[in-house]
Amino acid sequence: SNSFCTLLEPTVMFGRRVKVTRDGATAAPGGIVRDDIGCGISTCDVCTQHTGVSGPLAADRVVVPDTEALLTFIDVLESPDITNVLILSTVLSAVARQHKGVASRVQRLVGDAKRRFYVFPNDRFRSTSVEKGPHESDLDFEFRTQRTAMSWLRSHNASPAGATFELAVVREDVCDRFQASGCGAAKFSDVITSIIGDTHPLVDRLSSCALPSRAGTGGNSEYWPSDHIQSAIAAGGVLRGKLRTSEGSCFFGEIRGQFGAYGERVMLPGRSAVNRAVHDDIVAVLVDDVSQWRAPNSSASRPATAGEAIKQGFTATGRVVGVLEKVRRPYCGSIDVETAEEVSTLSGAQSVLFRPKSSRIPRIRISTQQTASLRTKRLRVVIDDWPVNSAFPRGHYIDVLGDIGDKDTEAQVILLENDIPHYDFSEAVYDCLPKGTWRVEASEVAKRRDLRDIAVASVDPLGCRDIDDALHFRELANGNVEVGVHIADVSHFVHEGTPIDQEAQKRSTSVYLVDRRINMLPQLLTENLCSIVADEDRYAFSALWEFSPNFDIVNEWFGKSIIRSRAALYYGDAQRMIEDVEDNTEVTRSLRGLMRLSRILKARRDEAGALTLGSQEFKFKIDNDHVNPTDMVQYQTFETNSMVEEWMLFANVAAARQIYKAFPSHALLRRHQAPADRACDDLNAALAARHLPLLDVSSSKSLNESLNRCMSVDDPFINKLVRILTTRCLKQAQYFCSGDLSFEEFMHFGLAMPIYTHFTSPIRRYADVIVHRQLAAITGAGDLFSIERTSTEDVASIAANINYRHEMAQKAGRDSQNLFTGFFLRKYAENDIPVEDGYVVRTSDAFVFVLVPSLGQEGRVPVETVSQAYKPLDKVRVKLSLIREGDVLSAKLGFRILEQEVEQPEKRSRGE
Repeated sequence: SNSFCTLLEPTVMFGRRVKVTRDGATAAPGGIVRDDIGCGISTCDVCTQHTGVSGPLAADRVVVPDTEALLTFIDVLESPDITNVLILSTVLSAVARQHKGVASRVQRLVGDAKRRFYVFPNDRFRSTSVEKGPHESDLDFEFRTQRTAMSWLRSHNASPAGATFELAVVREDVCDRFQASGCGAAKFSDVITSIIGDTHPLVDRLSSCALPSRAGTGGNSEYWPSDHIQSAIAAGGVLRGKLRTSEGSCFFGEIRGQFGAYGERVMLPGRSAVNRAVHDDIVAVLVDDVSQWRAPNSSASRPATAGEAIKQGFTATGRVVGVLEKVRRPYCGSIDVETAEEVSTLSGAQSVLFRPKSSRIPRIRISTQQTASLRTKRLRVVIDDWPVNSAFPRGHYIDVLGDIGDKDTEAQVILLENDIPHYDFSEAVYDCLPKGTWRVEASEVAKRRDLRDIAVASVDPLGCRDIDDALHFRELANGNVEVGVHIADVSHFVHEGTPIDQEAQKRSTSVYLVDRRINMLPQLLTENLCSIVADEDRYAFSALWEFSPNFDIVNEWFGKSIIRSRAALYYGDAQRMIEDVEDNTEVTRSLRGLMRLSRILKARRDEAGALTLGSQEFKFKIDNDHVNPTDMVQYQTFETNSMVEEWMLFANVAAARQIYKAFPSHALLRRHQAPADRACDDLNAALAARHLPLLDVSSSKSLNESLNRCMSVDDPFINKLVRILTTRCLKQAQYFCSGDLSFEEFMHFGLAMPIYTHFTSPIRRYADVIVHRQLAAITGAGDLFSIERTSTEDVASIAANINYRHEMAQKAGRDSQNLFTGFFLRKYAENDIPVEDGYVVRTSDAFVFVLVPSLGQEGRVPVETVSQAYKPLDKVRVKLSLIREGDVLSAKLGFRILEQEVEQPEKRSRGE
């Protein structure tokens, strides 16, 4: 097959295998060179006779893009108007090294017969195979391989009826070099424009090829040669890492890792240090002399060695000397209003700056003839290149998403920016679901424990439709009590390896925005077949415990069941039923029993040191047209919230014990690492300034106790604020494979539990589906062989993807909250948003960062706009303004501190 995967093998596609003999085929450095490879032209009789296969290309103009053209303009090549393209295998290999996603997109084009894309394996064909010289650079070698391949293709098709091969490159200097060597080449934009015409919509996407570089380097410097970089990395003089730029500035970044004498972090302070690299790029960093490292404070003395500097709290600094891998995606945003106004009176193509939604990404210069119509639109733009003499990267837009401020457009931006799969499910996925009217099957009931006679009920947020858990409590004849946690049996419908399972694994989690939900599984499952609605038979995976009067576990059972919920309750309804002394129904008695025992569970967890941290979640009331938020209020919680949470935690811990005992090398578990020793140093400094107790992070119990003591006499919110800020000091909980860590490392710090997993939400979390399969194998209800043959690497790979998707889903949820806060504030006239109380949460040399609790919004105030020196935890009055450039995202909220006398630190506190 003509696929990229086979190009990586020693013997490749198109023709038969060649045996290596003394007088036959020859071994090349990368494999075997062969004679039986075709040029790809369908009418070439010579190649068809020699290989026995006809190529896909027409004997017409054939576009041959170089590496940069593929990386830069893959979206242009994906247009159905572009066909008859030949790709050199050496070029595709170079693309795969730099961007696997683009290589996969090329592979899809090659696999579509209608598109007529062909990969010519020039590195395996005797007439075009080139051996790299011992001192030849990668760029020179790539140039020579392309020139050799083009020379053969053109001479081979030199007859009048032959094809015309056009080498298409992006850069002018590359084009000139090919021309000077006698190998004709043309600008990619010129080649494509000559095919589609200069009025085609694709022309705007090609415009960045013609963009002039603006004067001024902004401190940029040339990158080192790749061979020099690799040698320096091997010698330890240069570090390799993933660039993470600051949320506040795309020109301030860092790399993290285990860097020996340089510590675990190297800062890249400023434009010249970041040196044209972009957030998420894999970069090569030259570490500065220790004399230039960032000191922990202004009074620190300069150490003589790196080791001494790290011990004293210095942070290494450096600069990017090369980009090893460009990990770049299309960026959502809009045209910079100021630059749009500058060119508003001009005609023809105009050069404007595009401002990405993420402040981690620099503005991108694009060229378009449609500035007037695009200035109110959300666009997606890709970076093409970043010349050393340019202050900004150059790029082109690939999509117009819709109007700025439109609810659906902004939701799409959030999903795209956070890499959330949100396309419709495929037919193959739907084919995995039951057809017609579904009901429980007698054969399946016979395999399960029938619990339909028990008063099972669910308790969820108001309006919940994907109900994946239910509970029951009942007294037994022997004086003991029984509690059951019943979870939707999603794995009954989602079989391992099927299209629906593969899609669920890819998505890994449902994503909840303010006004919509992006399901991990099709709605037929989430809201119907698996949802534990009232008065319907449902398959479940149940956990049952028998407790003695002293609340000791007498019996534990996990297994497949069938249940029939008596009630699907809202938290508030369940709370009222429990408190209604006249309500003595079976469901209510069950709820009271669950509540009573959950209080014992909670007390035990608190005693063990489980943390109670702070967060801010808001609920928006939407108008009758389901468009605009009319009010925003903090979520109301009840004790029934805690009741359900305790039983879910109890079930998750029990499930973790079960699967780890059965599969110690590949159980899917979840842990929360303890914070670093100095994780709360900055927060403790702020607490000390206010004469409040310091936080002790030596254990979860000591941290929780110290949090309980952080009570302000004059401001009750200080305790919640400290809990919110403490959350930021802690690490994120992560899924992992049990075979990768020792048991001591399994600890969940926040929950104060030695072992933990997720079992209770398989409708919306893929981790729970895996845990269900592992439990089913233990109980004899699943494929034990499949689970036992699973490797540690398999589970670790699944866990890594789930962790990534979970993080992105959380970010998308926060972005949606911020978006709707902006929508809510639109109801106020310009600059008429009420003044709110705020708190300083951190400071930097340039900004004071403030949190406005009533809106859940955090913003930065330039230090030059304030006259006082603010410290974290200071209470301030904040004036917000909505900067109306058509943009309603939280990044466009303006924050201003209304100067007043800062509240002085109090002299006493409770609990000391």
